[in-house]
Amino acid sequence: METLRNRPSCRGDDLDARILFLRGIGFLEQTGSTFKVPMFYRDGLGITQGRAFPSAEPQDEDE
Repeated sequence: METLRNRPSCRGDDLDARILFLRGIGFLEQTGSTFKVPMFYRDGLGITQGRAFPSAEPQDEDE
């Protein structure tokens, strides 16, 4: 959702309407407090699995 929120054309109610539309047509699936693009669309769009942004949690360098 941060990716959409950072676009100038996606603010406030407009962002909510776009997310509702994308969920309605099955392009976005809500998983907890985030959204994901279903596997069906990923290959054609060149989308890989994983987070779009790094986690705010610190990572152990040994992992």
